[in-house]
This record gives sequence, C-alpha cells and structure tokens, in this order.
Amino acid sequence: MTRKWTDRELYDAFGQNGTEQQHQAFEILYQELYAISLFMLQTTVAPEPQALAQDCAQEAIVKAWKSLATCEQPDSLRSWAKTIVRNQTLNAIARLKRQAEDPIETHVDKPFGNENASPVEILVEKEKYAAILELLAAAPLSERSRYVITAKFLAQMSEEEICQALSKKEQTELKPSHVQVTRAKNFKKIYSDAALLKKFRDLQDDSLL
Repeated sequence: MTRKWTDRELYDAFGQNGTEQQHQAFEILYQELYAISLFMLQTTVAPEPQALAQDCAQEAIVKAWKSLATCEQPDSLRSWAKTIVRNQTLNAIARLKRQAEDPIETHVDKPFGNENASPVEILVEKEKYAAILELLAAAPLSERSRYVITAKFLAQMSEEEICQALSKKEQTELKPSHVQVTRAKNFKKIYSDAALLKKFRDLQDDSLL
C-alpha cells in the first residue's frame, strides 16, 4: 500500500524543480484536484466534464507551483491548492455560460495551436493573451472594433462567423464587408498610436501586427 504524503512533504517536493520527487508530488496532488473539479462539473452542462476537469486540475497545479511562495501554511498545502482548483473550476463554469451566449467565447477558450504544449507553456500563453486583451481595452477603439480584433486575430474566427456573432450581439444584419472595413480602421488606429504599437510589439505578438 502506497504511503500517503503529508502536506509538508508535498510542499517541499514542489520546490525541487526537475526532480522525481517534484514529479511525484505533482501527480499525487493532480489526482486529488481532478476529483474535486470533476465533482463540481458533473452538475453542470459541460459537454466533456472529464476533459475540462483535467484542464482545471493541470492549471491549478501550475498556479500552485508558480505561487508556492505565497502559501503561508506549508502544512496545509492541500487546502490551499484545493481553493485554487475550485476557483479554476468556477471560472470554467462561468466560461461555459458565456459560450452559450456568445460564439466568440468558444474560440477564445482555445487560442493555442500546439496540442502538445505543457501546462506551464499553456499558462504562459494565456497570460500573454490576457495582456493583449488589456491593451485592446485601453486602445482608442469602439466596442465593435475590439470584438472584431479579438474574434479575427485571437479567436481565429472566420469573417462569416464574426458576422453571425456580431449580428446576434447587435441584433442587426451585418455583411463581411462591415468586418473588413472595421478591421482596416482598427489597424489605422493602432499604427497611429506609437506607444500602443510598442506595447503590442513588446509582447511579440505577430498575429496582430
């Protein structure tokens, strides 16, 4: 029978980067967090609760590892990590509700082309994605313009999909030409703002510029 690790042992192993102990600690805690997330998702309309629970548990493990220094009670590591996975799962449930209301959310949830990316690489990309959204929120753009940029270049939606989504969102019929005109205006505004342009380039995001 495998001995159960104490919270302190898990905490110590989490900080031993690249070791077998760290790998074992990740796997042990992952199984516990996965069970919590799956339980929460089973009462929702998640189409694939097992897969979504896996994502939530993996992201929680990565967040716990990156913020290990903020764990003030190493002897209660499990409770601390369980709070993280519960928050991740609640965010996922909220995202499901948004997806039911707006098609763009389904695309935004999967902005990464590398299916073999590690949980750490995925989290880094998501943080970069969030930073781009913050820049767009501060840019001198209309609500429709921000939507078009997000849909076209971040969510990688087709112009037909954007038209359908915007028509539903604005309750009016739009054509692809409306999207094309909006996109052209977007680039003109972004390129005319030197400070904003530099921020985008500092993120090294070639999908927009």
